[in-house]
Amino acid sequence: MKHTDILLSLALLAMTAVGFTGCSDQAQPPVIIPDVDGQIGTGVWDDPMQAWQAALGTTNNDETLNWVTGYIVGWINTDVSFSMNEKSVVFSSVCNTNTNLVMAQYPYDPEKWAELGYTWDDCASVQLPSGTVRNALNLMENPENFNQQVTVKGTTGSKYCSHYGIRSVIDFNWGNVGKYEQPEVPAEAATFVKATEVKDGHKYAFVHGQQVGIPVEPALSYGYIKVVDFFFATPDSFVATTDNAFLFTAEGDGFTIQDCYGKYYYLEGTYTSFQVDSQKPADNYIWKVAFDNGHFNITNTGKKNVIEWSANYTNFSTVVSGDYKNGGPELYEMTE
Repeated sequence: MKHTDILLSLALLAMTAVGFTGCSDQAQPPVIIPDVDGQIGTGVWDDPMQAWQAALGTTNNDETLNWVTGYIVGWINTDVSFSMNEKSVVFSSVCNTNTNLVMAQYPYDPEKWAELGYTWDDCASVQLPSGTVRNALNLMENPENFNQQVTVKGTTGSKYCSHYGIRSVIDFNWGNVGKYEQPEVPAEAATFVKATEVKDGHKYAFVHGQQVGIPVEPALSYGYIKVVDFFFATPDSFVATTDNAFLFTAEGDGFTIQDCYGKYYYLEGTYTSFQVDSQKPADNYIWKVAFDNGHFNITNTGKKNVIEWSANYTNFSTVVSGDYKNGGPELYEMTE
């Protein structure tokens, strides 16, 4: 594969293999980012590292453990060698061990891999500790997992079976993201009660069915209000972190909307995504709110876009008013 000259900083992690079977190796110096398709993930649940990053020893020093996404393409035959190499890596669902996996950026396809110059050396080794994760992921007992995309949470930046990958995997989620994790900001639990009106200076959660909206990730300047599954004690109330609350403040003929980070939600250009900023924007930040048949019609007074539930993307975004058809959010007021 081609390489650029960008260097990644690695955490020198000392890991032991106590309680695990398989290989054990330690961290190595910085490595070079390859020129491959796909984004560069940070390791958080909704922005996981890519398999190629883990294969290079990448880690995020701000996270104790990292989420990594990729395809299960094989396993390491430790009867051949306790080092991951051309002879020990088996690209097949027929497997004789449940202690490890091999993950790749792409599903295994010999012709496509040959075209891309992609080999076993570009894959990440994966250590499966005993328990529910091993039981669910290993190919020996689950051959149907072959070539399936999965996102796993474990230690990156050190070697397993003499090759960089993911050690001590503690959790997983099928697909290209991990499991939702609450933002790391101070928070207290609060009760949210179903609302039929919006009041100045009150906070509300965006709800669809039994899913609750979460704010745009604080490091981003734009995005959508994603949702997470939630348990409702009653149809009209639930208890959750105050991080899920959005502050509505009366201004002009509507309200401003701010999340738990104090960022204003507004629109810009022709984008349907929310733009977010800790400073009050110059335009398009006021939202007119009206209760509408069990949901709230929330319209931007500048752009005329309406906040709508997107079934295709399972989030709240905006559409031009003429295209509004799927309904807006239910709002649940936070009691204080």
